[in-house]
Amino acid sequence: MFGFVSRRRHNAEVAALNADRDRLRDRAEKAEQAAETAKRNCGQAIRQFVEADATNRRLAGRNAELTRRLDDGTDAEYTARLEARVDRLTKAAGRYLNAFWTARREERAVAAVAVRARADQERLAERLKASEERARLAVQGLRPDEWESRPVDGAARVRRDEPSVELRRALDRCAELDERLAVKEGRPPQEVAS
Repeated sequence: MFGFVSRRRHNAEVAALNADRDRLRDRAEKAEQAAETAKRNCGQAIRQFVEADATNRRLAGRNAELTRRLDDGTDAEYTARLEARVDRLTKAAGRYLNAFWTARREERAVAAVAVRARADQERLAERLKASEERARLAVQGLRPDEWESRPVDGAARVRRDEPSVELRRALDRCAELDERLAVKEGRPPQEVAS
């Protein structure tokens, strides 16, 4: 009525105009970037075409020269040298390929051995851990049928009066497994205290 605009409406129109301006600015920046990229790509393509054209012209001249030589038949000596060189290169390539495939087979065999060794090592580590647990339980005086009902941490330990036979068996088994593991790992076996 009087041409007044409320503050809320003014702020809404300004926010809409600012958003529109930002959108147009982003669109213009993206268009500039796209134009620069296209210009750079075009320049690169032109350089590549110029280089390819120069290479093509050089090779066409070389081809024409070689064709002239072959047509003249005056360069039989050069042809013989080329044939001898091709023979030597063919033999060398055969030797190199044979050596390459032999090395590849050896590499695969070594990798397979490494995988098996890693699996054996993990299996032995698990067996050693189980053996150490059995030895620890045998030292505590528990028979195998009592292992499941063994005391929890903090509880009084059950001691048997004469665990010597079971203890000796557990220590012997532990020593045997330790020795086998040491041989697999390539280290000297450790002495087990009696």
